[in-house]
Amino acid sequence: MIRTLGSGPPLIMVPGVDGHCTWLQPVLEELSRHFTVLTFSLWGERDSGHRFDDSRGLEPPLAQVDEALRHAGVERATLCGVSYGGWVALSYAARHPERVDALVLVSTPPPAFQPNARQTRYLGAPILSAPVFVLTAPGRVVPEIFDALPTWRERIRFGASQLVRVARTGMSPSRMAARMRIAKSVDFFEPCRRITMPTLVVTGQPGLDKVVPVEQTWKYLKLIPGSESLRLRGGHVCTQTQPRAFAEAVASWRRGERVDERNSGAGGTPRSAA
Repeated sequence: MIRTLGSGPPLIMVPGVDGHCTWLQPVLEELSRHFTVLTFSLWGERDSGHRFDDSRGLEPPLAQVDEALRHAGVERATLCGVSYGGWVALSYAARHPERVDALVLVSTPPPAFQPNARQTRYLGAPILSAPVFVLTAPGRVVPEIFDALPTWRERIRFGASQLVRVARTGMSPSRMAARMRIAKSVDFFEPCRRITMPTLVVTGQPGLDKVVPVEQTWKYLKLIPGSESLRLRGGHVCTQTQPRAFAEAVASWRRGERVDERNSGAGGTPRSAA
């Protein structure tokens, strides 16, 4: 099922490995001030309309991008992928460059990404590891929430609203692990060589992304010629803790305007967003 929000130039948002577009609600709402946002839950989630099938590799989510374009009745759109969704967006843009105006990769693992020891344990036994994953989540997320949100009121409001979204939709550790196993078998270096459209690489702050270190995502700045960078406060969920800053930066970038929070990816270390 395709969700549509807002009005303006079309932008397709591909969610992360959890598969739920509802987890991205804050940034979807902010993007909808500038774009017609189309999004979906990944193939296999209950609101996707499709039963999970890991035998087809990345083909199901790539087909969902096609479905979103048909739903909007447009030939081209900006394509934005968050974390695992960035792999889907990258693959689609390389395969169908005529259908993608611009590519945005948010906290996306690089090609040949190697999970750390903790992530490897989760992937090896997703069901048994689920309680540990949940119990250790605050240690991963709280530091970046403190960095991104200056007041206790904002921190508590964000944490509570995100917990409600997660509780309502749930998550499937087995599907998350299966998606990562699929990705491990895909060559993402080759798609990078075929990207010709404007590309924005978005990360949080060094040391705060405990899922995909920002230095790993920065590899795309060398792999995709002419790509540019945006650093937001926070870490892996920077688009959710800083949705307005992200949406405004992407809108300005798509209009061809200078975005103070970004710089060219042609060498050097990206500088932080204000």
